[in-house]
Amino acid sequence: RAGVPPKPHENKDAPLTRVQFDTTGAHRTTRCIYQHRIPDGFPEVQDFGIATLPVPALRPGDVMVESKFVSVDPYMRAGMGGGGQELEPLNGSAPDALGQLLARLVGGENVGKVVESAGPAEIPVGTLVRGSWRWCEVAVLPASLVFPLDSYHEPASSALGVLGMPGRTAYYGLFEVLKPEPGQVLFVSGAHGATGAVVGQLGKIAGLRVLGSAGSKQKVQELYDMGFDGAFNYREEDAQMALKREDRRLA
Repeated sequence: RAGVPPKPHENKDAPLTRVQFDTTGAHRTTRCIYQHRIPDGFPEVQDFGIATLPVPALRPGDVMVESKFVSVDPYMRAGMGGGGQELEPLNGSAPDALGQLLARLVGGENVGKVVESAGPAEIPVGTLVRGSWRWCEVAVLPASLVFPLDSYHEPASSALGVLGMPGRTAYYGLFEVLKPEPGQVLFVSGAHGATGAVVGQLGKIAGLRVLGSAGSKQKVQELYDMGFDGAFNYREEDAQMALKREDRRLA
């Protein structure tokens, strides 16, 4: 909710709800984050729970990946719903418990290390990969759905940021969709975010004059530090008035 600060946690130190599934005879177990209740506004710790469950055996073509970095992106909030309702408690021993859990697992784009492989030789054990899977310590998925990191992914977490989905969105949105010309003025809203910050810096490299908006004085200053030609706090100024002022200043 734009312009609405996060409310304080009811009890940030309260223990997370935990669910135990039958792991008898399991080759390996994993812990996963699932949605325990529907958030009301800003998500709280107690909106999530931890489930311990068995890791499935690899089938031909699968890899087992140990999560190293997980993405936590704003778009994920939209998929969690709203209203603060309680969800039906999970019972790990119920016949349909695993199906209920799978529908409530949280996930996104992640980076992990292959720890077991029944996949192609090009993805051996020890390979760092990126892909989309749930927030689990260990996940099993087809090797065709993971992509080995390159030498320029340093640190490895950059595969989720400037060299990941936010960076790809910035690059293709700017150069393949907008296709600006050198000397033009580029305005980036939400310019301090993971995508907006990259858009602004790519714009400067492309010879554009770049303006940005952010939600605090500190963020505005950091936009100038990134090389933005102008910036303003959208919480304190009318956007149209601020843009007109900055446009006249840069003319």
